[in-house]
Amino acid sequence: MKMQEESDNFVLTTTSRRDLAKLLRATGHPKRIEIINLLALSKTEYSQILRETRLGRTALANHLNILVKNGLISRVERGTYELTKDGSEFYRAIVETYSQSQIRADLEHKMRLEKYTHIRNAEEQEMKIISKLKWQPRWVSHLGCVEGCLKYLKRKISTGWLYGGTGHAFILNIAKDLCPSGPTAWRTDMLYQLAPNLGYRVEGIFARKNNAEFPKEQEKAWTHAKKCIDNNIPCYGWELKIAEFYVINGYNDFGYFFSGPGYDDGTGPMPWKEIGTSQIGVLEVYSVHPQDSADPVKAIKQSFERILYHSTNPSDVIFPNYRSGLAGYDWWITAIENGSASSMGNSYNTAIWSECRKYAVDFLKESRKYVNQEVRKLIDEARKQYEIVAHSLGQIENDYPFSLKLEHKPIGIDKRTDTALNALRNAKNAEGKGLEILNEIVSII
Repeated sequence: MKMQEESDNFVLTTTSRRDLAKLLRATGHPKRIEIINLLALSKTEYSQILRETRLGRTALANHLNILVKNGLISRVERGTYELTKDGSEFYRAIVETYSQSQIRADLEHKMRLEKYTHIRNAEEQEMKIISKLKWQPRWVSHLGCVEGCLKYLKRKISTGWLYGGTGHAFILNIAKDLCPSGPTAWRTDMLYQLAPNLGYRVEGIFARKNNAEFPKEQEKAWTHAKKCIDNNIPCYGWELKIAEFYVINGYNDFGYFFSGPGYDDGTGPMPWKEIGTSQIGVLEVYSVHPQDSADPVKAIKQSFERILYHSTNPSDVIFPNYRSGLAGYDWWITAIENGSASSMGNSYNTAIWSECRKYAVDFLKESRKYVNQEVRKLIDEARKQYEIVAHSLGQIENDYPFSLKLEHKPIGIDKRTDTALNALRNAKNAEGKGLEILNEIVSII
């Protein structure tokens, strides 16, 4: 931890920049990288290095001298070389950086596509497409995919009922300085646990890249999706392109075909071995199955219970460095107030949570027909509060419209700041009252 802090605080001076440039030049040749890679395994005799690199003696001597001169390798005995401590650390750093880089990911993707193209030209590919299965364009891409799957299954569930019944319409999850990860970076179990109340269930695979069994999980997800699609069961998954959810509407021998953000009409294939290998490193592939829905009153009560729990920042739901509920509004307000909010993140979060509160209002309107007069009165009071929230967030959305051209730099202070702060404070105040009313509903329903 101390080394990490020192690294984070280190500032490159003119001299250190020159030293670093020398090191980069010393490693800036494929054969020298090959030598370092060989020595990273164990100390190695000159004759073996000569055989492995297939260099001439003069050329090898030059490469070895450059690496020795720059302190990356050393001669430990006659004709034998090994990495120095600095060499080991430098090699580890560049390998780790490269392994996590977009350059490497793009190269591997290109190689897979070239291999696929070669195979495709050589023989006919097995392909299965569910042509009528597409996502429904929503800011909450997760529910846009579920909605698309339900539409294909001919399950008549309104968008408001889906958003409210899963609880998503009423939640808030804010990262410090409005990082755009906020809307998706929380443990989303409630969406799956509440789904049966609405007439569907979700099955599938979740895995992390750092799991030793990850390749097996990738194959399990691939097998699951193919089996479901063969039986006309719709699927969806995470990050088949950008960090959003996509409906999986087909496959061939190479990968997934899908529909989602940026690809409404569908595209593919996405190599199945690439799912979950991004920097985020999460694999999610799910299928959606119809089932009998629960009593609407049960759906309303359980949704409100989970919403209220979510708003308390529980550690089993909310990750460190994120805040939910009214505390989330406090972080949002602070980031706008001091100008540190991410330009991209602020607009993205506003679009997400504005959409959610709009459907919260719709859910409350639909809920009132299932409850008695006493509860209906409370639901009407809650709806008035969430109308204020939806209107307030809509104002911010108009002032900070989302665009893919937005950058992740701080938004700063400008003429929109005071208006945004007033809107956020109004939203927080109304949300607080709304949560109190939802709690009262749960106690008597």
